[in-house]
Amino acid sequence: MVKVDASLVQMFFETDKRSEWIYRGSTRLEPLFTELVSVVVVVVVVVVVEYVMLWYEVSLRCHDVVVAAAAAVQSGSITDPHDLNRSLPSS
Repeated sequence: MVKVDASLVQMFFETDKRSEWIYRGSTRLEPLFTELVSVVVVVVVVVVVEYVMLWYEVSLRCHDVVVAAAAAVQSGSITDPHDLNRSLPSS
């Protein structure tokens, strides 16, 4: 897309080095719209997957800390709550 003028867009076609004004409601813009939507969908899926993986990793770390703290308290090696921070595994 080169320019926008009200309801018209000027498109430049690399293959044959020409430009053309197209009405915004033209079905000729559908392939461009479809490609754009598919790219957006892929980006959203990637972001969601990365978020879920990060959340899972954080929840596993939290679980490990809770298990270590419970073991330390249960074994009696922790009597003062301030000692709890020193005995937990580092992330």
